[in-house]
Amino acid sequence: METTQRGLFSLAIPFWVIIIRPKRNSARSLVIKDFREPGFCGSAKAAAGQYVNQEQGQNKSYELAGNLEPQGRLAGRVWLAGCVLAALILRVGLGQEAGVLAGDAFRITAQYGQTFRTADGENAVVLQGKVELRGDGRQIEGDKAVVWIRREGPEGKGSRSSRVVVYVEGQVRADLREQDRRVEPEEKTEGLLVIFQTGSRIYLTAETLVDKPGTDLPIYQTGSKLRQQQGQPEEEEKPAVPEVTELAGKETKPSEVPAEAEPIKTEEPAGKEIGPSEKPITAEPAQPTQPVKSAEPEVRVVEMAKELESGEPVHLVPYGTFQSRKQPDGSDVFLATDGIYVYRRLVREDMLLELKAENAVIFYSQEKILQLASEKGRTEDPNAAGQRDIDLFLGEAITGVYLEGDVLLQGGEYKITTERLYYDFTRNRALILNGTLRMTAPQNEGPIFVRAEKIRQLSLNQFSAEKVKISTDEFYKPQVSLRAQTVELTALNEKGEAPAGTEELDRIKYDIRNTTANVGEVPVFWWPRLAGEGTPAKVPLKSVHSSYDSDFGMSLETEWKLASMLGLTEPKGVDLTLRADEFSKRGPGTGVDMDYTSETNFGHLKTYLVHDSGEDRLGRLDSRNEIVPEDPLRGRASWQHRQYLPHDWQATFEISYLSDPEFLESWEEREFEYEKEQETLVYLKQQRDNWAFDFLNKWQLNDFDYTMTELPTAGHHMAGQDLFEKFTYYHDGSISRIRERAGDREVAGFGGREDSVLPDMLDQSDYALGVSRHEVGLPLQAGDFKLVPTVIGTFAYDDMNLDENHHFVQGAGGMRASTQFWHVDDSVRSRFWDLDRIRHVIIPEASAFWVDSDWEEDPSQDVFNFALRQRWQTMRGREGQKRSVDFLRLDTSVTLVNHDVDDFALPNRFYFSAPETQYGKRPVLNSDLANLDLARREQINQTLSDHTQVDWTWQMSDTTALVGDINNNIHDGDISQADLAVAVQRTPRLSYYVGTLYLHNGDPFRKQYEYYQEHEEQAESIRYADSHFLTTGTSYQLNRIYILSLAHQYDIDRTEDAYTQVVIIRKFSHWYGAFSFGVDSIRDSLSFSVSFWPEGTEQIALGSRRYTRLTR
Repeated sequence: METTQRGLFSLAIPFWVIIIRPKRNSARSLVIKDFREPGFCGSAKAAAGQYVNQEQGQNKSYELAGNLEPQGRLAGRVWLAGCVLAALILRVGLGQEAGVLAGDAFRITAQYGQTFRTADGENAVVLQGKVELRGDGRQIEGDKAVVWIRREGPEGKGSRSSRVVVYVEGQVRADLREQDRRVEPEEKTEGLLVIFQTGSRIYLTAETLVDKPGTDLPIYQTGSKLRQQQGQPEEEEKPAVPEVTELAGKETKPSEVPAEAEPIKTEEPAGKEIGPSEKPITAEPAQPTQPVKSAEPEVRVVEMAKELESGEPVHLVPYGTFQSRKQPDGSDVFLATDGIYVYRRLVREDMLLELKAENAVIFYSQEKILQLASEKGRTEDPNAAGQRDIDLFLGEAITGVYLEGDVLLQGGEYKITTERLYYDFTRNRALILNGTLRMTAPQNEGPIFVRAEKIRQLSLNQFSAEKVKISTDEFYKPQVSLRAQTVELTALNEKGEAPAGTEELDRIKYDIRNTTANVGEVPVFWWPRLAGEGTPAKVPLKSVHSSYDSDFGMSLETEWKLASMLGLTEPKGVDLTLRADEFSKRGPGTGVDMDYTSETNFGHLKTYLVHDSGEDRLGRLDSRNEIVPEDPLRGRASWQHRQYLPHDWQATFEISYLSDPEFLESWEEREFEYEKEQETLVYLKQQRDNWAFDFLNKWQLNDFDYTMTELPTAGHHMAGQDLFEKFTYYHDGSISRIRERAGDREVAGFGGREDSVLPDMLDQSDYALGVSRHEVGLPLQAGDFKLVPTVIGTFAYDDMNLDENHHFVQGAGGMRASTQFWHVDDSVRSRFWDLDRIRHVIIPEASAFWVDSDWEEDPSQDVFNFALRQRWQTMRGREGQKRSVDFLRLDTSVTLVNHDVDDFALPNRFYFSAPETQYGKRPVLNSDLANLDLARREQINQTLSDHTQVDWTWQMSDTTALVGDINNNIHDGDISQADLAVAVQRTPRLSYYVGTLYLHNGDPFRKQYEYYQEHEEQAESIRYADSHFLTTGTSYQLNRIYILSLAHQYDIDRTEDAYTQVVIIRKFSHWYGAFSFGVDSIRDSLSFSVSFWPEGTEQIALGSRRYTRLTR
């Protein structure tokens, strides 16, 4: 009685939901009805997909559903409510025997699913990517899994249960019921085996779902082995398509078909219900009749033929009426209504071709049936096929099928939805009217939707369409799309062939005619023909950047796929880009960039040409602003190429040309600040094991730059070579012919020419330079200490000195020593600091070297260095998934030298692997250092001062880190360099960064005149002011649509802002948009820009791509 009262009380909920609740403009939905229940809401039309249309879109939800159509407002709701109430009443009165409603389901979800049938009747599924099993009070999660399902218990309607075996690996989480069996492997893995019973219907949903044996996968073999250890059977795979009795051309009564003979059921986006493994009862052929209305759903599973060696038969699974009809021309066809599922396994292509629809007309060849029957000796009438012949050989004789009503065609990497379709099985061709083709884009760029008035499938991997709309948006009216008169698409694998059913799509070859790019319904670009390989929904435009800058004015910068615009196909591994820009204050610019890669080479070409009518503003000094170019036609060209040759050789080529000294700094600021110098060179290297030979020839095409040419340089390098099984030998040597020249140009900020600013020593004649360094160490072990007595000899030669001493020899001898010890404290536990035991590791290191040479002006220094490297480790992570983490790192060192000097310009740093003074070529580095006051170079142990160095990283938690370092010059008591920063990912919505950087003598644009006055005797050595910056940044997701990002840099020493930027990001359905506003006080410029980019990709953007990382 209490159960009945609870059941009747629950009836108020569907009454309010269906009848009283106000109507919303939402998608139509269908009540899902389980096939094991009696039919109480009308005939169950179990078409393999009953679609749920969402407004004008083509979003489909594939599940077995009752034939429930909305009947309009109140009447329709009352009717639907009656169905739900009837189901609830049956559930209250009959308990579990009445069947399982749609809500009582065990659901399996993953990104990828691979299904097959085992020899003993089990369904097996291999799952990968975000695996989740949920239902019946259970929840199992992991990165990948294998699931075995077997139906058990006596046959009956709703009385049977399923035995489920799950083996899951990677980030495993399992919430199970008490009666479930849980087995963990003996090996130290993250795997888990779970065995349980469920009476719920099981649904599988995956983004990609294929039918393919998976017993060769490592996770399947591991799970099977663990099952055998628990007494579970070993499986052998066979196809997941059910083997059922051959029937054709006959209508059967519901009583002749077992209730468990169900088709595979699917859910959005693509899924399968794991159905029974039993073979249905054979039904004798009968004369065509009208279907008998019954409380039982009229379901039939028919296999039209067994797979014969002569070909790949077509299989039919009709769910309603299936009758033979005579056409006016005398030929016979089969007519199927109320749902049909058609599939064909293509063995050669390793693909399962599937078609589903409400109604179908099946065309077949009687001549083919007669031929097959004759070959088997079963022909009763040589002039006409008998019913038994049709039953046996129809699958081999089907030539085509016409489908109507919620049609779905899928195979491999594509899926087509439409209302009308004809498929030709003899040539694997199809004609689709007003359909949508969904293909998976390569490089994980998401799906491509092609909507067209007419689509033709020319082969399994080739399609053509007329009056087309192409987008990456599943909605009927996409926000951004390509419109075209005609389109041809060909899916290719890495070999340039049609991909097999489970083979990854490598690229799409496209040919698009009469194309417009549309934002909404508004065309913004037209081109007569686009062709190439890639993602057709995103061509030919790669990026658009529209912004305003006080130096450049309003700008429009665009990048285009050049080969596509020319109607050409790019070779594999080649990316050819056309840049077309316009700047209101500077002028038009254009260029071509090319990136290419192959197994034997890779390279990059960059060209740009601009007609510049403006001025360069390089910042800080007035003399570096308002620089008018000598020639308004400015540009650059550079090419870098590396070729891999036989016998471990490789060749590198570089060519670089700039039109004027300021072009790179003004137009390519990021490349100017962070990338390598502009060079023209040829470099050959042979590297094998632990040694290498190399040869370098270097020139300079830009006569206005400082130039160091090498004609040529030859070198030999060896590391860690064993000598006599006792010693370890290292060698670095080179010999060069050097030419240095000062550039012929005016230096911004000095008003003079470069040759008058650079040291006179640079403008010398050619000279030779040779350096050969040899190091021999003797590794020893003394208890827990590692000792390496080491001797180092260096021979150097150059003929640029005016005296006769062109060479010298330097010798060094000393000791390197290190050890390691640790302590473990298992008693430490802290939730606040996220600590679970602590392991403290201490690594002391010491180096002591005495250095001498035969050079009268010997700059060498004896050096002693002691370093202490410490690590604090703890265990972090969820229970059962703990991992060791270095939560605190602290490195400290002190370096003492004789001949201590005041190296004011650079932070001192000692290198453990090179303790003595190093010699070699010391160029001024780059054309960007024309103003020598910009130069800050790190030297290797040259003119070292006594100093200390401290570096630390504190990983407070998985989301918070504190980092910093301090370099202190003991000689003069100054801090040479210091920085401190904290980075926090507080929640998935909030992250922020705060950091400060200090550099002694770090501002090359401001001299300490006050210091000069106080320390006149040091006026020659104290040149720069200190530099001190505070940098902050934060990103906060305001809601599911908007993200706010702020960045600011403040010059503490100058007490003024350096740079400020504000960015607001908006999420659209499959796109992101960003509006940014920036102020650059250094260059006294103001800017703002608008950017757009598609979800999940960084290869394309309308605007800057720098914000894509904020939206991951």
